[in-house]
Amino acid sequence: MVDAKLLLHPERLRILSELSSHPTTTRSLQARLPDIAQASLYRHIRALLDAQVIRIAKTESKNGAAEKSYVLDFANTRAAPDQLEQMSAASLQSHFTIFTANLNRIFARFARSSRPGQRLASGLSFNQITLHLSPEQVTELQARMTDLVTSIAGHPPTPKTRPYFLTATVIPMEPDDDTATL
Repeated sequence: MVDAKLLLHPERLRILSELSSHPTTTRSLQARLPDIAQASLYRHIRALLDAQVIRIAKTESKNGAAEKSYVLDFANTRAAPDQLEQMSAASLQSHFTIFTANLNRIFARFARSSRPGQRLASGLSFNQITLHLSPEQVTELQARMTDLVTSIAGHPPTPKTRPYFLTATVIPMEPDDDTATL
């Protein structure tokens, strides 16, 4: 488990999103995230490497210099649950806002680059549903989702595959007064 503040920093979250689909160099990251200063980008890369959230996928010699490609290490991308548990309501809200803002940025990029009539065929979907579950059932759902995603998350990119950004959010809701006694 990783420090939640490390993962939920706005710039690092954007870097992680870029590294989630394929090995990427810092030069490529700089081109895709031009608003992040180069010094900050290198500092974030170092912090993510030190925490083992990302790893060096390969090193190539380019013009006499070593150019490293980084990739997300899926096994180390979960925030420590005890940190989320102990956050103040304001801090938790702030971190969730960062999370959803990053998701919105990724979706906006897709919306701009996709064409009407081809979006659903490309695999786009977003849904929400209210589930009525016991605490044990929630735990089972989360474990099964984790197992499913973990089993396919490390697939390398190939010419026949396309990256998909999957996000799951489970938010406990307060029951309505009229359903609380059912």
